[in-house]
Amino acid sequence: MSSWSARIEGMIHPGAASDAFLLPLHRNFLIFCFASGAGALLVLPLHLALAGPPQIAVLLVLAWMLSQWPLALYLSQSGNIDRAVGVSASLFACFLAGICMLTGGLGSFALPWLLVPPIEAAFSTRKKTAISVTAISAALLALIAAVHYSMPVEQGAQTEIRFLAIAAALIYFGVLALRVAADRNRARRKVASADMKRQLISQSVSDVFCEIDPEGEIRIAGGPVSDYFGSTSAVGSEDWLFQRLHVADRPLYLTRLSDTRLSGAAFSFEVRMRVGSSLPGEEGQAEYRRVEMQLRALQTGDGSTGTDKTRIFLKISLPDENTGEQGRVYGSEAQVDKTDRISRAIVEGANSEAADALSRIDLQTEHLCKLADAGDFSTLRDVAQLIGETSKSCVDTLDLSSRFNTESANDAGPNYETVDLESLLRRSAELIHSFQQLRNVEIEFPAQTRLPEILADEDLMQKALVFVLYEIAESAGNCARITVTLHEQNANAELTFGVCNRASSLSWNAAGSRAVFEFANELLERTGAAVEIQSTLGHGDTVVLRLPKRTRKQVPTHSQVSDFDRQPMAKSA
Repeated sequence: MSSWSARIEGMIHPGAASDAFLLPLHRNFLIFCFASGAGALLVLPLHLALAGPPQIAVLLVLAWMLSQWPLALYLSQSGNIDRAVGVSASLFACFLAGICMLTGGLGSFALPWLLVPPIEAAFSTRKKTAISVTAISAALLALIAAVHYSMPVEQGAQTEIRFLAIAAALIYFGVLALRVAADRNRARRKVASADMKRQLISQSVSDVFCEIDPEGEIRIAGGPVSDYFGSTSAVGSEDWLFQRLHVADRPLYLTRLSDTRLSGAAFSFEVRMRVGSSLPGEEGQAEYRRVEMQLRALQTGDGSTGTDKTRIFLKISLPDENTGEQGRVYGSEAQVDKTDRISRAIVEGANSEAADALSRIDLQTEHLCKLADAGDFSTLRDVAQLIGETSKSCVDTLDLSSRFNTESANDAGPNYETVDLESLLRRSAELIHSFQQLRNVEIEFPAQTRLPEILADEDLMQKALVFVLYEIAESAGNCARITVTLHEQNANAELTFGVCNRASSLSWNAAGSRAVFEFANELLERTGAAVEIQSTLGHGDTVVLRLPKRTRKQVPTHSQVSDFDRQPMAKSA
């Protein structure tokens, strides 16, 4: 059975083999034609052996059944399903008309079968075929009414033949209905599968592709629309793009669109586009973001461009993250600039706290001297203890300042010790919240999960955590929430940092923060850990810190760490 199915599939015209709608039509037509011809070759010898020479009605039936084989060959060679179906239905109508004229004219048992050819013509893809077959059937009906010749048939046999004809008609109509339902179901599955693949490809690319027709209507061809505009409802109306352009950029867009349509030249330019809540049903804060547009004329059927009927291809993308406004390419300089800025902010904050602590120590020392002069020795111990705590706080602050000074290099290698990951993470969060502009950013720790203790360099680990948290909090915006989740595996503990509750309608993206994360990755690579950016379709980016769980025996030596093959920071989807 599989070999015959493979042969049928091999005879289908290449133009229909990949079409979800034409493929079932071609396959079913070929199967019917081959089954009909095979039935004729099987019936003819049996009829000759059992009933003798066939009568004229039987010859008409056999001729019609054998005529299906040339039609199958024609369809396989040409791929013209409309003509093949039209000729087949017309031959069937002529065959039925001949049977009717031989068996009683308008009183023939085969007359109801004249309804079948127009229904068969519905399997074509053109209205002209159905209209032509219907007209032929109507003309044959008029011919049957005009011709009164009929073969002599007994009354009892006429009744039995009419019953069998009606039963056969019911079976045939049921087969046609089943064929229609099966074709539609198969085509629906094919279309759904193709649409799923198209959506997957659209969401996997980083650009939005549109088509502008000659009337100006813009249709989305693919791309992550929700990642660019905040929601898919933003592209519901015909002029959704023009409404979201900045007022100052609308003349530029219209000029470039007109030039592309008239001259056929391609243009690339940057505009500001509003994203977020601007229409009912949309969420998020409305804001403008800079996007790059590319306009290109699509060729018409005759290969020409530059006419009023030209269709325009529009590509919307984010500007290159490695290029600044003045065209300067960012590389290691951008990493140094951003990390230096964060380090300076932390060092300046630490120096300010150290200065405040020294001022408090000075005041407490004066107070201690006054108590000693007055002979109040009962509170001397409390004041001395307070001075000691303030001095320790000052020393810790100065140590933090020296630790985050990027000019101080650590060439001695990592100093491995047992690190309480939860305590370290909370201290890093407190340091982040000490900055005025980041106090409204909430950091949410795992509620019921205790973070494990790991063997690592605490200074490098804290420095990397602070850089990661600072950059996420600053780029996420005010009132955002950073979620921290833990995933423990056999060899690694993974800390995942996600962003939610942003004021912006756009998901958080790590493209502009890549330089800082690469610096944090360089710090953690010295201890065998790593930073990875993971992208989830429709949900933005998350930052994953992969920390190895190991014992003292598994700690690498300084020479092994120095020879470590550093790989670029990974980004997975």
